[in-house]
Amino acid sequence: MKLVDQKYIKVIALAISLPSSIFALGWFLLRLAEQGVIHKLVALGLIILYVVNTIFLIAYYGSKNKD
Repeated sequence: MKLVDQKYIKVIALAISLPSSIFALGWFLLRLAEQGVIHKLVALGLIILYVVNTIFLIAYYGSKNKD
């Protein structure tokens, strides 16, 4: 008996990795902002873009492999 169908592996992997990757990316970008390499709004914008892109990929892979 399989725990998860193979067609949902990408969706589950993205959903599980989302919180930790947001934390790591946020920490890294805010450190760059503190050092003056990038502006804080640029760091926030990149974090938001990453979250939106990951949610889009979850929805895309989920609907693509629905059948």
